Amino acid sequence: MSTTAPTRRSFTSYSDMFRERRIPVENRDFIAAALDQVERLDITELVSYVKITRANKQPDIRLYRGYIGGYTSEAEALRMTDAKVAYESETRPGTWWVWLPEHGQPTPGSAGTPRRARGGRLAESSWLRKPCPVCRYLMNEAGKCTNCRS
Repeated sequence: MSTTAPTRRSFTSYSDMFRERRIPVENRDFIAAALDQVERLDITELVSYVKITRANKQPDIRLYRGYIGGYTSEAEALRMTDAKVAYESETRPGTWWVWLPEHGQPTPGSAGTPRRARGGRLAESSWLRKPCPVCRYLMNEAGKCTNCRS
C-alpha cells in the first residue's frame, strides 16, 4: 500500500482540461467564457476540483463538477460568467460562485445539499433562501432580514 499522495495534473489549456476531466459539452462554452477574462498562471487538478491560479493575486477560481467559484464579488461573478444569479460562498468567505448550466444532481456534502443545523434538524440551504429586497442579504427561514431588519 502506497502512502504517497497522488500527483497533481497540470493542464496547458482549457481544451486539455475539458477532455481529461470529461467536462460535459453543455458546460464547456460557459466555462470558457467565464475564464476568458482571467489572467491565469496555472491550471491544476486537485481531488475534487480544478484550480485556476490568477496572475493578479486574487483568489483562485475553482471549477467543481456543478459550479464555478472564487469570484471576488457578486458583480464580478455575474459579469464574467453571464449567469443570472451568483451566491456568496459559505466555505470561502469573500468569494462568490455560480452554477454551471449542466450541474447534475448534487452529491451528499456538496454545495447543493442541505446541511444539519444545531439540534440535528435539517437546515434549509442558503441557496434556497431568498435575498432581502433592500440589502440583498440572505433572509432567514422565516423570511425576515437579520441585517437591515426589513
